Amino acid sequence: MRLVGKVALISGGARGMGAAEARLFAREGAQVIIGDILAAEGGAVEADIRAKGGEAAFVRLDVTSEADWQKAVGLAQSRFGKLNVLVNNAGIGGGSRIEDTTAEDWNRMMDVNAKGVFLGTKAVIAAMRRAGGGSIVNISSQLGLVGAAPGRSRPAPADDLAHPARPVRRARRGGVRRPLPGLRRVRLRHRQRARHRRGLDSSVAGAGPSRTCFDCVTIHPYG
Repeated sequence: MRLVGKVALISGGARGMGAAEARLFAREGAQVIIGDILAAEGGAVEADIRAKGGEAAFVRLDVTSEADWQKAVGLAQSRFGKLNVLVNNAGIGGGSRIEDTTAEDWNRMMDVNAKGVFLGTKAVIAAMRRAGGGSIVNISSQLGLVGAAPGRSRPAPADDLAHPARPVRRARRGGVRRPLPGLRRVRLRHRQRARHRRGLDSSVAGAGPSRTCFDCVTIHPYG
């Protein structure tokens, strides 16, 4: 097991990729703090990990709240004695055309996908220094490299903060990493597909949902 003796905090850990990451980390020996706004789902992931012999604890975490981040880091230290790993996994999607995106929608995406990563990174640095080092994993997207279809707004993912976070990489033998997953069958993706079916998100006038999805998979294949 590769993570024995490590304590990890995973945002958005109640379902989808975050829940899979939490279970994987626990299988590899880590003690896991599951942070999410979804208490029932997060508690279920915690119970599942504990039932299989792992160690985990759920904490309500709104990634746009600095106080919530401080509480999550505090729980990691009080329950498990330290914090070694942060996975900035929480994120929301947009998918509307630019002309259909409201300022409120844009601000919400930026708050969760960019500010949330900043607040999480800021919150864990002191704890990781006390632990002698650590790793920060910012889950991003292939769209951070190649962009979305023409005319679509793109929520700022974790890659927007990868370069400003470089000083952390050298702070205490730590590291900042940025996985770029492709499309995944998670609930966020299902909501986007539902919008396609309703004809709300066609990037090109007259383009049907099937054509749009095909183009998306062709340009952004699974990693």
